[in-house]
Amino acid sequence: MYRLAEAERQVNYARERVEQLTFELDDSEKQRTAQTTNLQIEREWREALQGQIVNHEEKKLKLREQVNKLQIIESELFDIQQERDRLRETNLEQEITIQDLAGHLGQSKQEIGEIKETVKTVVGTKWEQDKAVTECIQCAKSFNISRRKHHCRNCGQIFCNSCSDNVMPLASSAKPVRVCDNCHNTLLQRFSANTNT
Repeated sequence: MYRLAEAERQVNYARERVEQLTFELDDSEKQRTAQTTNLQIEREWREALQGQIVNHEEKKLKLREQVNKLQIIESELFDIQQERDRLRETNLEQEITIQDLAGHLGQSKQEIGEIKETVKTVVGTKWEQDKAVTECIQCAKSFNISRRKHHCRNCGQIFCNSCSDNVMPLASSAKPVRVCDNCHNTLLQRFSANTNT
């Protein structure tokens, strides 16, 4: 009887021990599962970080390439700006030269005109014959005893006194002589142009 009770006691103890070990095993399994899950999460997190690092490196490489291209473009732009400034300076110098040449050309034309006029005056202008003219070439009034004929000493044509009452110095004369209104205006303009230049 005593042995049976002892055996039952041992069986009960063994059952309790099995239950305790089963509980500990279940708890250990839960911990192992949790650790496995945490390790999986950590692995995925590291893989994600590694992917981000690779992406950042690729972006950094692309940005470095873009910076290099921009530096090349900036250098080319600087060269273009220097060439533009050089061309602008050359263009300005050419414009000044053209203006100077234009001024010299205008002055030369004027001098040629004066030389021609002087030659024409010195050589002699064709004088109108008194008999061939019956009226003033400018106002068309007929000549008579009170309206006399007068030669313009510059162009040689015949005018009345009103249309030729101007006096101007000419290259062909040592003192001022009679000129018509048209020649007077022309000579005044030429003298004014010479004074301005």
